[in-house]
Amino acid sequence: MIDDKTRLIGLIGEDTRKTSSPFIHNKALEIVAKNYAYLAFDVKDNLDKVINGLKYMNIKGLNITIPYKEEVIGYIDELDELSNMMKSVNTIKFDNGKIKGFNTDGLGFYMSLKDEDIDLKNKNILILGAGGAARGIAFALSFKENSNIDIVNRNYKKAQALVLDLRSNFKDKEFKFNAISNLNLKNSKYDIVINTTSLGMYPNENKTPILIDGFKSTCVFCDIVYKPHETLFLKEAKKKNHKIIYGINMLIYQALLAQEIWFDYKFEDINLVKEGILKDLKLN
Repeated sequence: MIDDKTRLIGLIGEDTRKTSSPFIHNKALEIVAKNYAYLAFDVKDNLDKVINGLKYMNIKGLNITIPYKEEVIGYIDELDELSNMMKSVNTIKFDNGKIKGFNTDGLGFYMSLKDEDIDLKNKNILILGAGGAARGIAFALSFKENSNIDIVNRNYKKAQALVLDLRSNFKDKEFKFNAISNLNLKNSKYDIVINTTSLGMYPNENKTPILIDGFKSTCVFCDIVYKPHETLFLKEAKKKNHKIIYGINMLIYQALLAQEIWFDYKFEDINLVKEGILKDLKLN
C-alpha cells in the first residue's frame, strides 16, 4: 500500500505504454515487502532535464529503454565494467549525489540460461540479429563465459560492426559474423541459438528468422520476444523436441538484477521471486 514513506523507482523511454516492467517490478516489490512504487514515464526529449529532475526528487533508481540507452551515458558519473564495455546502460542508480550506470539486459538472459542448468563453457552460440538486444547478450555471455559466438543479421555490416566491437573487448575469444541469407545450417555445430530479431512479435507473429532444420538434437533454442509467449520460432523448435527458453525469463531476471543494484542486496531465492511474478503475469 502506498503511504507517506513510499519511494519511487521507474522506467524512462520514448514509448512505455505497453511495457510489462511496472507489473514485474511492483510484483517483486510486493513479494519482498519493499515500500516502493515503480512507474513508467514517456520521455520525448530533454533527457538531461528529466534525469536531473528525478535525481533531485530523491528517486532511488531508473531503468532506461529505447532510445536512450546510449544517450544517457552523457549524464552518468560512474559506469560499471560491463556497461562501460558495451557503451549502453539500462539501469541507473542515484547514490549519494552520484549517478551510477549498469546494464542488466544481457545478464538477465545469462541468468535465464543458468536457471535451466545450461552449460555455457566452450559452447558454440548463434545469435540471430545484431541490434541492441544482440549486443547486450553477446557482451554479457562473453563477459561471463568462454564460448564461441557467431552473429548473423540481414545487414551484413551491422553484424560485422558488432563482432569487431566484441573482438576489441574480448581479445582471447572467438567471434564470427555473416549475413543471415548466407547461413548454412547443414550439420550445424551450434549448441545454442538465440533469436534477438523482432520476427515472431506483432505484426510478424507468423514469421521466423530461420528454419529449424539441420541442428543437433541437443541444441537449445531461445527467443527474447515475450509477446506472444511462445513464438513461431520456439514452436518449431519444440516440435522437433529441442529444449526452448522463453523470452519472459530474460525480462524478469534483468528487472530483478536492477532491483539488487538499487537496494544493495541479493534476493535470498531469486528463482522463487521469478516464479511468483510468472504466476500472476498474463502471458499469451
